[in-house]
Amino acid sequence: MIKLVNLLLEDLDYGEQLFADPTDTPKVDPDLIKPIEPNTEQEKQLLKVLRDYFRQPSSEIDPQMLEDLYKLRDKFPKILKPKPGTDIVYRGATIDLPNVMSAKWQKYTYGYYTTDITVVKSRRKGFISVSENETEARFFVAQSVQVDDRIPVIYEIPVEQNKVLFNTDFTNGISRFSEDEMLVLTTDGKFVVETVTIREVDIRKFRFKPGPESDKFELYQAMKHITGED
Repeated sequence: MIKLVNLLLEDLDYGEQLFADPTDTPKVDPDLIKPIEPNTEQEKQLLKVLRDYFRQPSSEIDPQMLEDLYKLRDKFPKILKPKPGTDIVYRGATIDLPNVMSAKWQKYTYGYYTTDITVVKSRRKGFISVSENETEARFFVAQSVQVDDRIPVIYEIPVEQNKVLFNTDFTNGISRFSEDEMLVLTTDGKFVVETVTIREVDIRKFRFKPGPESDKFELYQAMKHITGED
């Protein structure tokens, strides 16, 4: 894990503006970093860690570093806060079968949803990646490898009830992708969700009836529960 030494809020030297040197962020909208000033060595180090992560998600970030950045959101809202009007962000993920069975699911145009699941615990500690673009979350679900004890879903995550970090105009500018990516800081891996959805196109993958001894039988039963066929 890459860690920044002594990256405490009171010790972070960022000058008057955060990441305000366009030579270090040539693809970031200039309006986000005005007035222009050279980046400090700490800013350069911090920016490298962020750039490495958004370009290659297998890179690591010290969650404490993100907590320190979160404390600066009101000072640098153009970079550290979601764009105005962003109320919901999305995450493609998988959910375990007990959570599926404990919720009541309802039909909507593209599949099924529930509002019974309000808190989710991520297996990753400290933070999760999300997108302000639901299409990106759907793409993740479509690409995910199916396992027998989990179901692919999309979490709709309310911004006001979570600690959401970054303007996507900034993250898109330092990433090699344009995935409208942000980060949600978690507490003991937990974050708040508003709605959990599963699309009909994913339900169709499980339109078969394995025998009770099959390792896919519980998955089949969960799908019947979602669709109201049980």
